[in-house]
Amino acid sequence: MVLLDDDFESSIARAHLEIFLLLADALNPSLVDLFLADRDGWNKIIEILAKTVVDQLPHMDAVSDVGKIWNQFMNVAQISKQLQAKPKAILQRVGVRLRALGRTRNHSLKYIGRANDEAIAWIKALGGQVQISRLAKAQQVPVRVYYDPEAVEYCASSNVLVGEIGWKLQIKEYAFFGALIPDMLIEHEYISHMLPNNHSLSKGVREIWLTEALFRVHRNSPIDPNLKAVKRFLWLKFRADLAKHFHFLGGEREVYGRQEIDGTAKNSFFHDPDAFWSLTQAILEIADSEDDAAIVDSLLETLAGLDDTRLKEALRAQWKDLPEFLRIAMAIK
Repeated sequence: MVLLDDDFESSIARAHLEIFLLLADALNPSLVDLFLADRDGWNKIIEILAKTVVDQLPHMDAVSDVGKIWNQFMNVAQISKQLQAKPKAILQRVGVRLRALGRTRNHSLKYIGRANDEAIAWIKALGGQVQISRLAKAQQVPVRVYYDPEAVEYCASSNVLVGEIGWKLQIKEYAFFGALIPDMLIEHEYISHMLPNNHSLSKGVREIWLTEALFRVHRNSPIDPNLKAVKRFLWLKFRADLAKHFHFLGGEREVYGRQEIDGTAKNSFFHDPDAFWSLTQAILEIADSEDDAAIVDSLLETLAGLDDTRLKEALRAQWKDLPEFLRIAMAIK
């Protein structure tokens, strides 16, 4: 289910939503083709389209204006004059798809709804794969769409109390990159925000450790390696540019938490994937208190202070709960 916030009672706001996601949906099936046709420049094509959308969308007031934005993009010099024949032909097919999708009623709701379906299926499959029941038994929640064109707040959110995931239409270039991988954004909201039992987990835990779990599964999935390369680029580009947008708050550290945890998560997964998933399960299931959330922070900070040899020793340890794991890690340190 997809719910629209009251802002979309405005016909212009609703037109902006439809145009934004029509362009993303039309382009999506051709991303791998563009990647294969122009490995060095395919991302520049997406960047030009994102900039065109951001520049032109505020001046549009009807869904039919989507064609104006697409034509403006195709007439940019780097596209109309400098692009090679093969990627240009791919974009022409995108234009045909865009016109067909434009005849779909309530397209934006279908696009987000499909992404939510894919995200919950992915979460459940992951839970079965790594034997984490909290993921395997995850329940789907509605996605509520908000209108935040100036990107005053973060582009996605979760309200555990009412059982909703929030996604904001923001007229920013990074938001267009995110709109090309809506399933991954919604997966992140489930695994990092909706499903942990503890509501006091820090940003470093939610935005780095649990997000690394999501990213590693995508990185190692048995899908087309070209599709993986495309999605990896879009994910990293989205997160980096989102942090730049909020640079006045302190950049990546403020948005995502302490960066030391990032290396620890990567190294833990590399050295001992089973231990990584055991720790992730314990994090998802730890009791809902500020004291227990602080234990998670202390453990990850302690692990971050270990060199590779000591980290591998800590990961091999047997523990029954996170306080015990923290005592073991501190003793190794």
